[in-house]
Amino acid sequence: MDFLTFLSSIIKSIAWPFVVIFTLYFGRNDILKLVRELKSFKYDKFEILFEQRIEEAASQADVIADENQDALDKDYQEFLLFSPFEAVIRSFNKLYQTSYFAFDKLTDSGRISNKNLKLLKRNPSSLTLSRMASIFRNYELIGDDEQILFRELNSVRNMANRRTDMKITKESAESYVKSVFTLINKINNFA
Repeated sequence: MDFLTFLSSIIKSIAWPFVVIFTLYFGRNDILKLVRELKSFKYDKFEILFEQRIEEAASQADVIADENQDALDKDYQEFLLFSPFEAVIRSFNKLYQTSYFAFDKLTDSGRISNKNLKLLKRNPSSLTLSRMASIFRNYELIGDDEQILFRELNSVRNMANRRTDMKITKESAESYVKSVFTLINKINNFA
């Protein structure tokens, strides 16, 4: 192997890493902008489709909506004034708060009675929305459709919460908030 062949093989082996490092360094702002605007991400079998998950939650909310759904709370309109990300996070927090108050009221009245549930009530951090939804379902206060909606709304909120730089459209946020308030109305009806 002569010197030129040796030099050629060294350049060939370091060329791709250099190109990648160069692109990442000088194109980082454009790459970050692209990542922020992603609405979906797929790697192997793992796929996040934020918009699709919101649409699924909205269609599930339509299944359980009451006839009086047109008369949504005045809070619904207030939530639409927030930024889309804030509307998703705040409406989820309202759903959690409503669920917790319903759970609290139902355990105090004896409609839900179990020593373990009273322990959960004393330690609110262990009482997740999913756990409350399961308890409501076990006591037949909600049906399978409502439990699915709880799960979907929780999943969407988790996606938004993990990626605070994710672009959420106003339409998606409105759909999410409407789905949340559909569930809140159901909770208020049985609590």
